[in-house]
Amino acid sequence: MLDATQLQAHYTGIGSSAVATIVGCDPYRTPWQLWREMTDPSTRPDLSDNEHVQAGNIFEEAICKAAAHKLRKQIRFPTAGYTYRHPAHKWALAHPDALVTNESAVIEAKMRDWRQRARYGDEGTDQAQEHEIVQCQWQMGIGQWETAYLAVQLDAKFPRVFTLPFDRDLFQFL
Repeated sequence: MLDATQLQAHYTGIGSSAVATIVGCDPYRTPWQLWREMTDPSTRPDLSDNEHVQAGNIFEEAICKAAAHKLRKQIRFPTAGYTYRHPAHKWALAHPDALVTNESAVIEAKMRDWRQRARYGDEGTDQAQEHEIVQCQWQMGIGQWETAYLAVQLDAKFPRVFTLPFDRDLFQFL
């Protein structure tokens, strides 16, 4: 969940949620919609009353903690208001949900409807939705992390966790 400071920074560059839109694999918006949101603040959607967004914001920390428990990892949450920027390309941004302690890794939390279960492969693999993989690869490239754990909450059990190693070629393409 982005706080007010991060939300301001969000529109100063390309973040991990925007990159999937740019390369055309975001099922929720088009590159044209993103361009309008980035260039005309009056076109930015008000997501404050969106129940899906609200639920994701409420449960994001719990999903990260559950994934860490399942993986037997210690995590910490990024400093409030902090935006990660690529060392050479300051317009390239990331806001990971959690950082894994003593490992070059991040956790990205997703809360998905149970009907999306078929869009995922076996837990522990990298068989997740394309736009989520792109988001994780972007985050790893920005922060120079080696691994992303994508924690996907699909039901009332522990989240399914997918392990995505950094793909330097894909990041350079993005």
